[in-house]
Amino acid sequence: MNWLAHLALGGPDPVHRLGQLAGDFVQGIALDRLAPRLGLGIREHRAVDAFVDAHPAARTVRALAPPGLERFGGVVADVLFDHVLARQWARRRPGLPFAAFRARVYADLAAHRAILPERLRRIAPRMSAEDWLGSYAERDGIADVLARMEGRLRRPVPLRSAVRLLDEHGAALTAAFDRLWPDLEAFVRVRRAGAAAAGRRTTP
Repeated sequence: MNWLAHLALGGPDPVHRLGQLAGDFVQGIALDRLAPRLGLGIREHRAVDAFVDAHPAARTVRALAPPGLERFGGVVADVLFDHVLARQWARRRPGLPFAAFRARVYADLAAHRAILPERLRRIAPRMSAEDWLGSYAERDGIADVLARMEGRLRRPVPLRSAVRLLDEHGAALTAAFDRLWPDLEAFVRVRRAGAAAAGRRTTP
């Protein structure tokens, strides 16, 4: 999953939720150097990624990657799944308007700026000012996400071209997300319940 899905799964605690986002920004950083609740969110981010990578629905979408982008099938699937989540937000998160959720995330990024990994701290103002999370609901927004990823690669790869999968395989993508999301939510609930139970057992 990409940033929107990780944040949506992040739970009520703002620092833990930002950890779900920060998971993509901590390569080479020891987690024990970060705020504990941020580290918990990062660990959950990694568990979510592993679960999604192994899920049959995600494998189905990775296989749709255009010729030349096969190695990036996972990246493409993650971004396209965020598009489906943004479009389905009212159904997947009833009672929490998409605009209100985005405003909360951007406010949290500003409020907790001091504890964010440096790379995330650097892009957070632009993310908020340009409403990157809101752009996920639009085809052009997804093209922009893929273009930003493309710009970070060491060699030219036409990631942006993968946006055409929304046109060519939109129904299959939505069906795959509909299979994946309930399983992913259940996985996160069970994982948190286990962590909470373990914490109670170790508390004096």
